[in-house]
Amino acid sequence: MRDSTLVFFVTLHLKPECIDEWRTALDELLRDMQREPAFVSCHLDRDAQDPTRFTLYEHWNEVSVEAFLAHQATDYRDRYEALLPRWLQSPRQAQVLLPLQRWTAAA
Repeated sequence: MRDSTLVFFVTLHLKPECIDEWRTALDELLRDMQREPAFVSCHLDRDAQDPTRFTLYEHWNEVSVEAFLAHQATDYRDRYEALLPRWLQSPRQAQVLLPLQRWTAAA
């Protein structure tokens, strides 16, 4: 399953008063990301125990993190990145994962 897929698992701990503003900006960011040729998918989840903690699970068709980063110098990404520190309680945490296998519901 590995081929050229990268997965980014990103955890964000937001200030409670900033969640709505961040969600609006995230929706705009994702609309732009969806137009990127290497974009595959993104899942957004909220922690069941902490409503200020969110995770993004992003799939990209890129051969390396370096290739991914080379394509991320965009105006829309820069706008989001500039605002992100204002919304966060603590620095975001990101992990790069290499997909091994996927299971889906049986048809």
